[in-house]
Amino acid sequence: MEEYKKQFSSPGSRNWLKGSVACNITKRGLAPFACKVCDDIRVEHLEVLYTSAFSVFGVTKRIVNTTLNTPRRKHLENDELIIERSEVVAAITDSVDYLRRLTTSNLETEDRINDLEMKMKEILKQDVISGMDSFKSELTDNLIKYNREHHCTLKIGPFIECGNDGLEDFYVPPNISRVITHSREKNKPTKEPLTSLNQLLSSKPIIVLTADAGLGKTSFCKFLVVLWCAVKEGRTDFIAKLSDTQNIFSKIECLDKFTYLFYIQLRGNQCDTLEDIIFSHTKSVHTDLSRDNKAFGELLSNENGLFILDGLDECDIPSLMPLAANRKYTILITSRPWKIASINMSSESTYTHAQVDIMSQEVSEKLMLHSNNFLNKHFSTSYNISDFISAIKNQHLESHLQNPMLTLQLLCVYHDKRNENKTCRDN
Repeated sequence: MEEYKKQFSSPGSRNWLKGSVACNITKRGLAPFACKVCDDIRVEHLEVLYTSAFSVFGVTKRIVNTTLNTPRRKHLENDELIIERSEVVAAITDSVDYLRRLTTSNLETEDRINDLEMKMKEILKQDVISGMDSFKSELTDNLIKYNREHHCTLKIGPFIECGNDGLEDFYVPPNISRVITHSREKNKPTKEPLTSLNQLLSSKPIIVLTADAGLGKTSFCKFLVVLWCAVKEGRTDFIAKLSDTQNIFSKIECLDKFTYLFYIQLRGNQCDTLEDIIFSHTKSVHTDLSRDNKAFGELLSNENGLFILDGLDECDIPSLMPLAANRKYTILITSRPWKIASINMSSESTYTHAQVDIMSQEVSEKLMLHSNNFLNKHFSTSYNISDFISAIKNQHLESHLQNPMLTLQLLCVYHDKRNENKTCRDN
């Protein structure tokens, strides 16, 4: 009731609204009785009496007192009754119909009709907003579940997969820099280190993240999915744990602004435009998420969202054009550098170019330590990471430790070899 006091400010308007709602309640109370009487005595003339009793402006005080002698009547009298929007719309519709049926009409009547119709439009607009809120909430919940099932795992080596339970402890984020091109100078592009996720995702509508093979583009994207799910689920313990780290993921609250997140693997893509790629994927997630879905289209235009397109170098898309002006989502695209140089790109003012840096010694050491702990837990072993590093140095393979993929593969080979030797000794 409180919500409609703002729309019906005068006491007279509120009394009219309560009276109309009271009449509608009376209708619902009389309906079962009237139907029973019709079935029992089948009197044709009862229809006239039934219609008369249901007239919004003709319900007698005696009928109202009889049918509304309930707790709901008391709530209505005390302004405590929760009145549904549908009841208000029905009351306004009845009143407008009555006013239009009047034999004499004047300017005051027409003003009253216009005023009521304007109020009805405002209420119906609130219904649309309420429906959009419900759609947004349901979509977010479904995407958390879908992403948890399909996009929150990483491989350690060629055969061992790290799932939801261990991914957060195992993953070590890379260093990422923004690439700045000097168009009027002959100097090579310069790099500016990014210290927060917000710097990366809030710069421009399109972010192109490049790196050579094995430097962690896909791992970075998968962990972004994990972080978004954690933020939307309200996992404060996980968020607090990351806040103590000194890397790009120390502040991840910026992900909360994205109502939706879709991860799209571009390998095998046959679409030519970004929007075609997006709708091709969203329909595979749920058939309702198509171009024909008006609610989904409004969501893409009015709500922040993130589409992660992973592996541009693995598809034949001919160009990257700016997003439509009526779209509010952000697109993060990963690629190897050569692909960016070979396709038609829009103006640099429309996208941000970022780059995954070669793994530093500090990051490499953390990755080896975390991965070794995970493999020890997986194989029920207790190998020391210092022994692995000594083996790498003996084979003169230190340069490979700058590449995360090669580091993980070497560590897996090391564990396999140690396990194989142990098995031979036990036999």
